[in-house]
Amino acid sequence: MLLIRREQKSRSQGMNANLETEVNRLEMRYIELTRAPCNEMLEVMAIYGNVEWVKRLECMGVRKGRRIRKITSQPFGGPLIIEVNGSKISLGRNIAGKIEVEVIAEASL
Repeated sequence: MLLIRREQKSRSQGMNANLETEVNRLEMRYIELTRAPCNEMLEVMAIYGNVEWVKRLECMGVRKGRRIRKITSQPFGGPLIIEVNGSKISLGRNIAGKIEVEVIAEASL
């Protein structure tokens, strides 16, 4: 009986590990704009933050479903430069950290 309980316990731990791996894989699908690689096509998946910032970003063309390209990331906590519809926009790291993106494909230069 003790052997069966240990076996059941190890089996349930294995299922939990598989579930955690699946959750981590799904969470890794979307990344913050600050962590996205440069010169890649990205699709905006979500924008978090207060309503005023979301509206301001939408006015600049950054909205859910839009494809953008991260051009550069300045060092020492500086801004990010992205390209949206041919326009270049500079975003602070706090705002860029609230934008979740998915890498679509390598951008052609």
